[in-house]
Amino acid sequence: MPSARTPHVSTIAAVPAVAADGPRPAWSVMIPTTGRSPWLAQAIASALHDDPGPAQLEVAVLDNAASDPATIAAAIGPHRERVQWVRTATPLGMAANWNRALAGARGRWVLVLHDDDALAPGCLHRYAAALASAPQAVAVHGRSPTIAGDGAAISAGKCPPGHAGTGIVDDALAKLTLGNFVAASSMAVSRELLARVGGFDDALRFAADWELWLRVAAAGPLLFVDEPSTLRRIHPAAETLRRARTAENVAEIALCVRRGLALLPPPRRRATAHRAWANAAAHAHGWHTRFRREHELRPALAHALWTLRLTLLASATRHFGDRHFGDGFKSGARMGTGSDLASAPRRTQP
Repeated sequence: MPSARTPHVSTIAAVPAVAADGPRPAWSVMIPTTGRSPWLAQAIASALHDDPGPAQLEVAVLDNAASDPATIAAAIGPHRERVQWVRTATPLGMAANWNRALAGARGRWVLVLHDDDALAPGCLHRYAAALASAPQAVAVHGRSPTIAGDGAAISAGKCPPGHAGTGIVDDALAKLTLGNFVAASSMAVSRELLARVGGFDDALRFAADWELWLRVAAAGPLLFVDEPSTLRRIHPAAETLRRARTAENVAEIALCVRRGLALLPPPRRRATAHRAWANAAAHAHGWHTRFRREHELRPALAHALWTLRLTLLASATRHFGDRHFGDGFKSGARMGTGSDLASAPRRTQP
């Protein structure tokens, strides 16, 4: 098991720096897909809704070896002159395809838009205005209303915990360690920062976005725009439910809590550890209750065991601090950590 001094980071992809020659757009909206999403065309159209032109915005579809390329071509449709179509010959893992998106982005700010989500009209204009007032920010995100498969509104989205209005999120790393409040498709990150901290962890399939946001927040201020940014679609075909049946989701939540705690300075780590593990236990218990109610006994049991494990860890950190429990906990997933994780060497991008 790697120690805090020798973090296991080989599964965190390197993101190459952008070549200095030639002009660069302000924004890159990168849309990874396997071609199975019936909403891909909507995602593409939303990225171009307020198109400022190719000098300011690049849009690319990262085709992860779709079994029927014709579906991608149909989704791109009338936007073929504005949308790059980048296809891989053999399927990649989900996070590996996201990393391909980061590596290919040339914009100064990069947003990875899931193929079942959509940008809210005016999102990038609002982000640009907010960033002009907060040039110290290394990433920006906004409220993410949730919608159903048919587009019907579910919720209006939320602000980060303890935050109101547009502005820099105070204590963002500690808040993210307590739980991920950033919708994946809403976050735009400095391309230069990604070259420094690395991309998504290829080993993760549920919380790859959360894990990256932790490293981003450890590197600099996180800006929040209190207006709609991304329309996040909730539907039965989403990956979350499938991952939850194996309790893989909770294993990766435990990983993110551990890595977040390792990135915090010791005083904040001690103040955050108990609540972070207690929140993780509550999340596991919620899934246990859901599966038990639906008479799915195997996933219910798996989440019950995780609930017990995380509750014991929360109790231990409450009484004894994080001297032994923050760095020594094993989740069953790869659990690289360390106080230097945000700037550690990365795996070479293939």
